[in-house]
Amino acid sequence: MRIALDVLPKAQDKLDYLRLQIEMRVRGLGFVQFRPRMRWSSSKDEDVGTVAELTVLLEEILMEEHELDCCDDLPDAAVVPTMRRKSFKELGTPTAQAKELAVNFKAYSPEELLELVNKRRAELEAAGEIDRVADDQPEEPPVRDDSFVGTSLEICWGRYWRGPTEEEIAKGDKRQRIQEKIWCECEVVLVANGTTTMDNPENAKCKKLAQAGAVRIKWPADVARNEAETFMWCILQDADFAPRKDRHLAWRLSASELQKRAQVATDVGHAARKRQK
Repeated sequence: MRIALDVLPKAQDKLDYLRLQIEMRVRGLGFVQFRPRMRWSSSKDEDVGTVAELTVLLEEILMEEHELDCCDDLPDAAVVPTMRRKSFKELGTPTAQAKELAVNFKAYSPEELLELVNKRRAELEAAGEIDRVADDQPEEPPVRDDSFVGTSLEICWGRYWRGPTEEEIAKGDKRQRIQEKIWCECEVVLVANGTTTMDNPENAKCKKLAQAGAVRIKWPADVARNEAETFMWCILQDADFAPRKDRHLAWRLSASELQKRAQVATDVGHAARKRQK
């Protein structure tokens, strides 16, 4: 299996590419048998970490990956990394602290580590410290045409109000109500074409055209806020797609939509690999 590096003019670009591809497979796919050869440089051997050496290594790794793929043995997710515990020769008499540390030591299996990581990630998301939905957004906003109908979105609505918390009141906050931004999930039910799409499609007598490119949003009923199902026309701007900072009418793909698109991409990839076999 040959690797085409001619498209990369600089030697450093080739090295960066090779290192990235090797490290991703050794760490992400768990190809630990190649780890001893994953060396980027050596003061004793100038051939270590060169383009030629890393190319040979990556070719071997790709061959291994291809064989596992043909047998449907490739992992579906990144392998949970585990650290090797180093043991040292005991010198002298252990202190009380050393004995306590030895008793409290616990080795976790990859499955237990993954469970703990998912639990901690959920806690951080609930606290608002991380946002996986924001992290997984595509770089470019989706095209708003007929294919956009049925897409599940989240729109940042900055006109919700709440009362001050006890902690805010204790700090001297005098406001009776506080405006906050929240991401609300909704569904695209119509995209205006500017020629036949009416502003009120539910009303057969409506003669007013909706603005071309406008997206009709369905807000589901919200029992907690005592809100019924409603519809709204909205102009989704490219500049407001998946912003780094929340703002009113910013929009992004919802978690369920991201999962659906990822599954479609996976299914397409599997079908393509089966055709190649």
